[in-house]
Amino acid sequence: MCSFACYWAAVVVVLGLAFIGTRNADDTGPLSFTYLLTLALAAGAGIALFAFRSPRRQLAVAVAVSIVGITNLAGIAHGRADQLGPGVRPYKPQLITLLTREGVTRGYADYWDAQSLTWQSGMRLLLAAVGPCGEGDLCPFRYFTVDSWFQPKPGPSFLIVDPTNRWLVTVSQQLVKHASQVHRFGPLTVYIFKNDLARYFHKTD
Repeated sequence: MCSFACYWAAVVVVLGLAFIGTRNADDTGPLSFTYLLTLALAAGAGIALFAFRSPRRQLAVAVAVSIVGITNLAGIAHGRADQLGPGVRPYKPQLITLLTREGVTRGYADYWDAQSLTWQSGMRLLLAAVGPCGEGDLCPFRYFTVDSWFQPKPGPSFLIVDPTNRWLVTVSQQLVKHASQVHRFGPLTVYIFKNDLARYFHKTD
């Protein structure tokens, strides 16, 4: 128990010192907040220690967790979990209309937009996260994804390139030449392919 508590206390201290004493936050920009998600895990460990060996505290924690969970589920159900990037968010209705009209429901986008647009489309669009690698090549994003999402499947696909998020800014002309359609919505470029774009991904394994 002591080692468990010491570990998480050390995590909080080291993470705090890293943010205060280094340039990581400045160099990484707004995305540096993802490192702070570790504090949520530390808070969970602290709550577990707080409720240890106390049925009354355990009941209080269970009620609190249930309230937070129900509140989050209600927020998601009412569309308040929109985490789309600023480049995609204004054009979400047009994107969904275009792609469903063209019958292209399987696609790819950057990490910040792929899963969110899947959810926001009511699962009418199924996107997997990809990122740049090599000289303009695309690679599957390996965190919080499933390998089967990147296995080529029959039918068309699409790619959303959003230069405003600094994650997937551009792709190679070698890849673009396979597109059958190109559409632009503000800063966004949407490429539609007659087959699954996954067949052109750079192999990292």
